[in-house]
Amino acid sequence: MEYLILQAEEKSLIVAHFAFSRRSSELIGAASILLDEEQTLAEAVKSIAEKVTGSMRVVLCLPPKLFAHRNVTLPFNDMRKIREVLPGHLQGEIALPLDELSLDVISSGEGQFLALWALKNDIESAIAKFREFGIEPHIVSSLPFALAYLPGLPEECAVSDGSTLALLKGGRLIYFRASDSPMSSSLIVSTLATLEITRGELPSRLCLIGPEGNKFTDTESFLLPVETVSAPPELGNLFKNEETYQQIGGLFAVAKACQAGALPDFRRGDLAWTAGDAKLRRKLLFTGALAITVVILLFVSKGLQYRGAVADLSSINKSISSIYREIFPNRAKAVDE
Repeated sequence: MEYLILQAEEKSLIVAHFAFSRRSSELIGAASILLDEEQTLAEAVKSIAEKVTGSMRVVLCLPPKLFAHRNVTLPFNDMRKIREVLPGHLQGEIALPLDELSLDVISSGEGQFLALWALKNDIESAIAKFREFGIEPHIVSSLPFALAYLPGLPEECAVSDGSTLALLKGGRLIYFRASDSPMSSSLIVSTLATLEITRGELPSRLCLIGPEGNKFTDTESFLLPVETVSAPPELGNLFKNEETYQQIGGLFAVAKACQAGALPDFRRGDLAWTAGDAKLRRKLLFTGALAITVVILLFVSKGLQYRGAVADLSSINKSISSIYREIFPNRAKAVDE
């Protein structure tokens, strides 16, 4: 299976194309495009669309600041049922009308879940924009929701990429906070202090990932021991170097989460992706039309063969009758061809 991951930020578009098989994963291509007056998002997406060939799953990752969350507790673990009851469970707990929101959920522990939502208008606008530019996203999500699948990241940690602070517990996302601007050390410290008060304890370390996350210089001010996440040795053939890992490691985590069916998708309900279904229906209609045409041609061919055989048999019978009358001109008995 192939995945095209698009990470759309205000001033950049990061793209990575991965292919997964049963035993291996491959980075087919990647690019980081700076957006400005000369290189707009429309031009960047169109240039990517021109190079896209074959069938692949397109995942659009929007900035995490567009999403909000709430921890919820439910007595069952069936994700399908949880998605059905989630709107009713959140009714009255969210100030915004639920029909204006796109909801999804991820498991954060046994009976514990992280309810996620974003404004439908934001999701719909992003979908329409990329569709207009030539690439229709099948899935709309955000990078922090796939952090549990980032190779090299511990299962118990706080993690920051410079714009988002998240908590992982048991290899599952239990909290995240996104900032409109690059996070400062003081914001991370205050957030960690608040979490320590409200949750009672913090993970044993803070992990920094990505180019922006590794720009922090005053790491001594953080409440936790700080370490930089590096590419695992077994993935050296995939990322080639540490710079590539820091740049697109999060996109690889998104692809892995998507492959595992664990990536939250905000194309639900009215926003659900139907282009694939329409394409499949067109293929089935085309195949059905071809089949009907073949059947009609077969019947026409057999009909023409039957008509030719009847004409030939009639001609032979007439020839036999003529020959019989020439040989026996006085015999009244009819000819038995």
